[in-house]
Amino acid sequence: MKLPIGRRDALLLELREKLFGAELVGVVNCPECGERLQVSQNAVDLQSASDDATDVETVRIDDYTVHFSCARQ
Repeated sequence: MKLPIGRRDALLLELREKLFGAELVGVVNCPECGERLQVSQNAVDLQSASDDATDVETVRIDDYTVHFSCARQ
């Protein structure tokens, strides 16, 4: 079954949330100074952003076709 990338990612995010919880944590070290940066995001916030999508838009360039959804303002 083929799914649009956004739908696939939404399903993967939902699965990740069910398995590990809603908090997404990222840690990275600055390549310049070595300072550690930790950020966290709630998976529910990311999911609701994709739920606000409206019509699917299409862009064609040469042999490539891209379909994407625009978020409501």
